[in-house]
Amino acid sequence: MALTLTNKIGYGMGALTESNFQNSVNMLLSFIMFNSLGLIDPVKIGWLVAITRLWDTITDPLMGYISDNTKSPWGRRKPYLIIGSIFTGLAFFGHWLFPLGHGEMYYFYYLLIFGILYYTGTTIYCVPYISMGYELTNDYHERTQLMGFRSFFVNTGSLLLQWSILFVQLKVFGNVLNGVRILAIGTGILYILLALGPVFLTPKASELPTATATAKESCSFMDLLGAFTVKPFLLLVIVLGIGIAGIFLSSTFGTNLIIYYVCQGDAVFAGKIMGVGGTFGTILNFVTIPFIAWVSKKMDKPKALIFFLVLAGFGSIAGMVLYTPKFPWLTAFAGMFLGMGISALWIILYSMISDVCDYDLLTNKLKRQGAFAAIISWVAKLGFTICIVLAGYFLKWSGFILENQQNQGDQVFLNMRLYNFLMPAAGLFLAALILFLYPLNQKRVAQIQEELKKREECAKDIPALEAAEAN
Repeated sequence: MALTLTNKIGYGMGALTESNFQNSVNMLLSFIMFNSLGLIDPVKIGWLVAITRLWDTITDPLMGYISDNTKSPWGRRKPYLIIGSIFTGLAFFGHWLFPLGHGEMYYFYYLLIFGILYYTGTTIYCVPYISMGYELTNDYHERTQLMGFRSFFVNTGSLLLQWSILFVQLKVFGNVLNGVRILAIGTGILYILLALGPVFLTPKASELPTATATAKESCSFMDLLGAFTVKPFLLLVIVLGIGIAGIFLSSTFGTNLIIYYVCQGDAVFAGKIMGVGGTFGTILNFVTIPFIAWVSKKMDKPKALIFFLVLAGFGSIAGMVLYTPKFPWLTAFAGMFLGMGISALWIILYSMISDVCDYDLLTNKLKRQGAFAAIISWVAKLGFTICIVLAGYFLKWSGFILENQQNQGDQVFLNMRLYNFLMPAAGLFLAALILFLYPLNQKRVAQIQEELKKREECAKDIPALEAAEAN
């Protein structure tokens, strides 16, 4: 059964919640705690995020295991979307309720506790949500279309995030701490409401395409760990980790470059440029979603993803020229090719994982979308974490000193630009090279689905044959 437009929009709505839950704290933490309030050293911020991501190594696989083995009238995924969205929305608000006037380690431990609570809730929501996308349709190209709707809402959420730094600085709030608290209330409510889309607007569990006759009834915890032995999946995991690290290193490290190099220390002007740049990039991403789907259909998914990763790599290198204090507004256009790389990664790679689920069902007789989603979710978070940890160290290694503001010196700014643009490009090119090893193209996936269909039909005929023989 083909998905309706309502089904696709409903699933896509949840992507804004999923993406912004993953990115909101990362987007704001360094700016609020280091740049604005000066309460925590950037290296400690990096390790703060890293520790919470280590927590994800426990919770993500556990949530994948729980979701894969859940049996309820609402199916394996939907109950957790409601629980996870409410829990995370409350924890996001609690993140910013700390009082002023304490030492650095007080804030470190406060944010660590709320970070663990926040990312636990994120896991409860995100792992089942991602899993749902892998099982809504069996159609090779409709999977890409579905991820296109997901990308549309991810980009909409990105648009909100891009203006968040400017929003929290509005004078009406008095200070950035009040600003971020108001932001947390408003966006938390919005994310919870959007999470209801995949709950109520997607097909019921009984309507999902299934091939259960030849699949194991449940997945063990060892089956979850065994997902790493599925070669096509392992290749995509590596590509995703390297790709995210390449794309998002510039977004975490680049904030200081924009404020102190491009805008000469004017954080408000920098916020405007980042807001306009994010808006332009998001609009461009909206426009390119159909283009990405078209290229994927014409070139096939693996080749199309290679093309867009390489394009993003060259886009990163272009930042060496476009980040300049002589023409600050050029910075707003520096991320357009990186943005296309992000969209392609979310649309094409996630569609490819649905194909891997078919491969896994055929070769291992397992329906472990939750396991794949848990690993993918964790790898995405790991990529972000690596970016944040490296950003703190790169900032120190470059010679950057916050107290010097825009007076860092030419060599320091050159070091920052080299770290920010060339290293991400190298990662993106490496991810593209790895994809040449990926074995599942459209022809192979069609063969897999045909074999699954035949095997399912044979399995359903066995009881009838046994009954006939008994008579």
